[in-house]
Amino acid sequence: MSADGRAPARFAWLPGAIGGMLAGVLLAGCESNTGPPPVLSVHEVEFHEDLGVDLSVMEERPSGLWLHDEVEGSAEGPEVEAASHVGVHYTGWLPDGTQFDTSDGGPPLRFVPEEGRLIPGFIEGVMGMRLGGERLILIPPHLGYGEQGAGGGLIPPNSWLVFRIVLTEI
Repeated sequence: MSADGRAPARFAWLPGAIGGMLAGVLLAGCESNTGPPPVLSVHEVEFHEDLGVDLSVMEERPSGLWLHDEVEGSAEGPEVEAASHVGVHYTGWLPDGTQFDTSDGGPPLRFVPEEGRLIPGFIEGVMGMRLGGERLILIPPHLGYGEQGAGGGLIPPNSWLVFRIVLTEI
């Protein structure tokens, strides 16, 4: 420090340079990393008409999952429970109608719900189905792939998912 309380000239650039660098880093961070898109409520999502989503006939579960049994399964048969061994055929879409997965043309997807191998919304969506039943489910982001998305960008972050499921085995 000099006698008048100012920093020597060789350090005079430091506060301004650091301030300028920090501002540049903060602004650059804001420009390149906007984060995931916001989570929309089901009423804010635009579902492609070909998906046949009609919220007025669907049931909303406490978790935020929406479902509708398009075909009731066998009334005599058992319902899917956590320990059930099940087989399903399914097709999954994004709300804009983009299909991202299907079991059609192949063997059914076989799993036991309580093993937790699948996204939580899919497991919840199968629970209670009966053999031969067909169900439409809408999975909110927190029960799907959340902020990270999936499939190398195929499923964007915070996406709602639409599935048609047919229970073929129990």
